[in-house]
Amino acid sequence: MKRLLKILTAAVAVIVLFTACQQFLEDPEDFLSYWASETFVKNHSIDSAHRPDKAGVPCVSSSGNVTIMLTVHNPKGFSFVMPTSLAPAGIVEFKELSPQPDAGTDYDLIQTGSGTLKLTYNPSLLQKYEQGSSSLNPTITLKAKDGRVFKKTYTFGIKSNTPPPAPKEIIIAKTKITGTETISYYVLCLKFDSDEMTRKIGSSTIPVHKDINNITIKKGSSNNGSSYKLSYKGDDSDFQTPDGDSFITHGSVAKLTEDIPPPQEKWVLYYKTDIKIGANNEQTSYTITLSDLKGVTSDKAVKTIEASGPTHTVTFSVAGGQGGSLTGTYNGETKTASGGTEQTFNVSSGNTVTFTATPTNPNQYKVGNWICTSSANFTGASGSQNASLKVMENTTVTVQFVQLNALTLDTLKICGNDAKSGSVTLPYDVAKVDQSDITLAFSGYSGIPFTVTPQLPLNLMPGETKIITINVAASPGSYLAWSKTVSITRSKNNVANLTSFKLNGETKTVPFANEYTVASDTAEVKDFTFDTASTGATASVSPQGNVNIPIGSGRNFTITVKAQDGTVKQNVTFTVKRKEYTVNYSVDGGQGKIQAGSYTPTTNSSLSVAHNGSVTFTAHPDPGWEVDSWKVDGSTVSGQTGTTYTLSNVTGNKTVTVTFKPGELHFNSGGPNAWKRLKEEVEKKKGAHTIVINGEITATNDQGNNGKISIRRELIIKSSGSSASLNANNLSGIFDVNNKLTLENITLKNGTEPGNRTGAGAYVNSTLIMKGSSAITNCSAHKGGGVYVNNGTLIMQGSSTITNCEANDGGGVYVNGTFKMEGSAIVTPSTGGDENVKGKNDVYLASGKSIDVTGTLTNTPAARITPDSYTNGRVLATGAAEKANFKVTPKNGTEYWRYNKKDGVIKFVPATLTVTFVKIKCVKEKDYGDTAEYYWTMKVNGVMVDDQFNENSTCELATGQIHTINKSFTESFSYFPADKKIPVDIEIYEEDNGSDNHIGTTKASLWYHYNADAWQWGYRGSGHENGNQGVNTYKQINEGSAYEVEFTEQYRHSEGDTDVTIKISWKE
Repeated sequence: MKRLLKILTAAVAVIVLFTACQQFLEDPEDFLSYWASETFVKNHSIDSAHRPDKAGVPCVSSSGNVTIMLTVHNPKGFSFVMPTSLAPAGIVEFKELSPQPDAGTDYDLIQTGSGTLKLTYNPSLLQKYEQGSSSLNPTITLKAKDGRVFKKTYTFGIKSNTPPPAPKEIIIAKTKITGTETISYYVLCLKFDSDEMTRKIGSSTIPVHKDINNITIKKGSSNNGSSYKLSYKGDDSDFQTPDGDSFITHGSVAKLTEDIPPPQEKWVLYYKTDIKIGANNEQTSYTITLSDLKGVTSDKAVKTIEASGPTHTVTFSVAGGQGGSLTGTYNGETKTASGGTEQTFNVSSGNTVTFTATPTNPNQYKVGNWICTSSANFTGASGSQNASLKVMENTTVTVQFVQLNALTLDTLKICGNDAKSGSVTLPYDVAKVDQSDITLAFSGYSGIPFTVTPQLPLNLMPGETKIITINVAASPGSYLAWSKTVSITRSKNNVANLTSFKLNGETKTVPFANEYTVASDTAEVKDFTFDTASTGATASVSPQGNVNIPIGSGRNFTITVKAQDGTVKQNVTFTVKRKEYTVNYSVDGGQGKIQAGSYTPTTNSSLSVAHNGSVTFTAHPDPGWEVDSWKVDGSTVSGQTGTTYTLSNVTGNKTVTVTFKPGELHFNSGGPNAWKRLKEEVEKKKGAHTIVINGEITATNDQGNNGKISIRRELIIKSSGSSASLNANNLSGIFDVNNKLTLENITLKNGTEPGNRTGAGAYVNSTLIMKGSSAITNCSAHKGGGVYVNNGTLIMQGSSTITNCEANDGGGVYVNGTFKMEGSAIVTPSTGGDENVKGKNDVYLASGKSIDVTGTLTNTPAARITPDSYTNGRVLATGAAEKANFKVTPKNGTEYWRYNKKDGVIKFVPATLTVTFVKIKCVKEKDYGDTAEYYWTMKVNGVMVDDQFNENSTCELATGQIHTINKSFTESFSYFPADKKIPVDIEIYEEDNGSDNHIGTTKASLWYHYNADAWQWGYRGSGHENGNQGVNTYKQINEGSAYEVEFTEQYRHSEGDTDVTIKISWKE
């Protein structure tokens, strides 16, 4: 009965289920397959970096998320339930952890596809179980969203354990040589990243790598390495140095080639190898790994010690043991030789030793010569403190120290006065001494700095004496210290010039009159003033005070003037009388009349005016003139230019004048016969003071409409603002300047003077001023194509120009008077084939004439000068002229005369070339004896300067010895051809009883460069004949003592090494 009941119940349930399931009704076979399907995780992969511990469990770092991809067998494409923080649902379990990690915080599981899941371990979980403190093995149970739970679970092993770090850098060093350690071994300096070594686990105080347990070092290709116990110090601040002799401390380590870490640097291990520093070592590699307590290992770090070659001995010392020390440095090791001691290095072949020579006292000694045997691969110049040697064999190095010389005073001037004796008296007008007022020079030196105590400036009172001390500090490597005490006295003033006094309160100035009148019956003289040069001057008057003035005869006064030093310099005597009031009135210069009150107009008259009275004057100018000004007692009355003027409050004699002036004429440049009309206007003796021209006025062949225009009154001709010009059309010259003529912004062109006539642009007997952009161009004459200055004056200002003018003499300007230039004015020098041709827009200077530069000239050059004669001292330009402002035409086209600014003027100045053979030095004697036996010839320009010895009469010198020659060739030059060269020949011989005594040759030349005014030294050949080292391929010798050049020709020969010192100067 029970069995029947179960069958009926099951049948009913199936019928109900099938009846309720639409899928079953539609496809019964697919429905049964779906519910029968099984899903499970097939495998996994760890996407983050990991490595196994000694048990083979994968270990990952805790510093970031760790991702694990799960591959799922899911043929029906189920969607799975994923764990959340609110519903972990028992999907992921960590059966070895308690409490269980939180989903969404410690880990995440998401479905990324039908057949993939992504499990992510977050740092919060990883850091909690760092250093492999517990297994993080998950057990995963899959649940479909339709409620099915699949029976097959999946698990795998994993731990959180950050691998130990490898060394960040490995430096090869060596052990130190000490009294007990005589052999040096290679050392590996293992530097670890301090930030990584001190990084903590999350927010805890425990370092991530606190579990480091071992360091293994494997040498070469060996399969087995040596392992050493490695751990942190108790305070986690550094490694605990491993036990045993393999690891040493910083104090036992020295630099090999690279800098080693400083002693205070932490997280550095020093591993002492068993390889000795020396020759014949094979190349050896070392592999370093670290492991922790769980057996997780670091990356491998490899460092190779290269094979080593043979070694050589380098010995170094100080020559003579005096003057300083010599320090050598090799592979970080430093040794110093001083006194009579020597030092040595054993150096691997091909390595470098550096040397530093240090004077004991740089104020007394300097570095001299270096000697290196053998000298191959040695760099050490005479006088240099530093040298280096690439070692290829056993070598000896020595350095010499040379004692400095004392300074010899050559010049000491204070404010231009000689003070070498130790005392100087300065003029009164010198009230202060600055450092720039002191000129100090020493023999053989220039520009030596100095200081003064007390500190300058030094203020001086008249008659006062003060003491200063001038000090020169010693110059290391050059000269000794020097000082001198000088007493300075300022003179009292000997100048007394009375410039004014007051008479009854009225100032009387120089020149003083013999008689004065005053509007009073008494007179008082006082309030004396002097010029600026009369400091300290005094004056007294007799009689003094307010004294009576007699009628008629008046009163005599005497002023006595004394200088500061007490001497009487002046007696001023005059008479004072009572004044009457007379007013004189006149016309100054004519061109009209003046009328006083109702009197008849006149040109000159007078009248009496009562004290404090007034008079009205009326001016009557001639037609075409206007009132220029009214003057009272010669002083212009401000604002009075009308035809009437009233003189008021007359309290003394007065003189009233009226002046008439011409107006300005705006000339009509158009219409016929413009040249003729201009000529007629200009040649009037009186007329407009200024003629304004607009446009161009051109001469023509029409009668009277051409010809040279004579200036018969002082005149200004200018442009109205637009361009204006006078075009003579090659029919005549343009101006005869017989009165002052000013040209403003106007052009004169195409002037021509035929035959022997002169001055086509202008013939100047008076003054011609060219202002603004005025120009003279394309003019030609026999002399003075542009301007002929005949006892007159030509002044060029602004940007005025003279261009493209020609003449036999003075194409631009012929100067037989005064020629002044300033600013941007230019007589444009010709160029191309006419660059140096006489008469091509040049400036011809007649006898005794020159160009007066009245202000700075901006053009370089501003003119080319052709003088009447080429003689030394001939002045070419004065004033603010500079050499660069001018070029000079070569005499006869071939003689280039030397000119310069000297004595404040530009003139022809000769100069002298001096070539001195100073000395010969035996640098190294290589003969069989103790000395070298020299003889030589020294020539300049074919002249034998020194032929003192021959092979039968030689000069014997030992190594380092010097023979002083001091013989010179001199030649003075006023001018040069276009290319001047002077040969210099030296031949050096050393008698060795052999077939060839010739050990040195110099074949050189001195070239003169005209535009630079300088000589150039250079070799004619290769510069390497007979051992010449060719070190002086180029030397430039400029004019003046400051540019004197001294140098040494060096000869290096198998028979001996020799130096010859040469000094060359070019001086006015």
